[in-house]
Amino acid sequence: MSIAYTQFTVGSGFGALGLVYDGTHIWAVLPLGGSSLAPVLSKINPLTGSYTQLSSSLAGYALCSDGTNLWMTCGTLSNHVVKINISTGAIVGTYATGNDANDVLFDGTYIWIVNSNDGTLTQLLASTGALQGTFATGLADPSTIAFDGTNLWVASASTAFLVKMSTAGSVIGTFAATTSPCIYFDGTYIWLGSSAGIGIITKINLSGTTVATYTTSATGACAIHSDGTNLWVLFNGGTVLVATYNPATGAFLDTSPALPGFPTTNLDSSQFMVWDGTYMWISSFGDPIVTRLKSAAVANPLGNVAY
Repeated sequence: MSIAYTQFTVGSGFGALGLVYDGTHIWAVLPLGGSSLAPVLSKINPLTGSYTQLSSSLAGYALCSDGTNLWMTCGTLSNHVVKINISTGAIVGTYATGNDANDVLFDGTYIWIVNSNDGTLTQLLASTGALQGTFATGLADPSTIAFDGTNLWVASASTAFLVKMSTAGSVIGTFAATTSPCIYFDGTYIWLGSSAGIGIITKINLSGTTVATYTTSATGACAIHSDGTNLWVLFNGGTVLVATYNPATGAFLDTSPALPGFPTTNLDSSQFMVWDGTYMWISSFGDPIVTRLKSAAVANPLGNVAY
């Protein structure tokens, strides 16, 4: 167990959700994280864990960045997405989505929002927020989205199908898959996690064919990311931990100890994971904390950062 971790409290109240790295800071959504349990965004120094908070009029869920602005979905509470200027923290736009705005993604031009309760994607022009269209996925409960540089991939935590869509909004293919609360594109393959109680991660090529299914000793893969070399997977199937794998072979590489501060319920819920170039970060659905992780296999250029 050579993946070391440090945890930082970044607010109060109920949990941390969406994470994004803007090139300088980590941002975390705290839906009830202010001093009066108001929704806030925490802007976190990745070296020290110190943070400042920005008030939000709407409770958020997931985050993405277009390089200039953050985009934050607001779930069933408002069915909106909020555009926030990274430099000033000011809300510069609020835009309607479908029912239950869940995951959010920037494809280089457009913002895509997964609407879980009506099975659609909302497409907005990132520069203006103008609605470009609302498109059916064919999934009853889509929950998460990835972009392979050309097409979109949509997965569901409750439906065992994976959908490939064009950026024009048409369904290209629907493929049998595991129910998955998380999806990730590593530059070559699509990766799916697995719902609680299932110990597998699935590797899929861009034709939609399952290339390999790897059995894991932990269960409930709820977030997947890459450090550019190795695949990192967050498991929350009872014991919460992070493990790393060789993406070419699926071979297990390393693991963290059991991580505190995570719930033992809602185990099919997505968690969030982001890489800042040196450290992997995850959020906790249960407490207002973020966890910074580093594998012993990764050189630490910041020797003053203690674990």
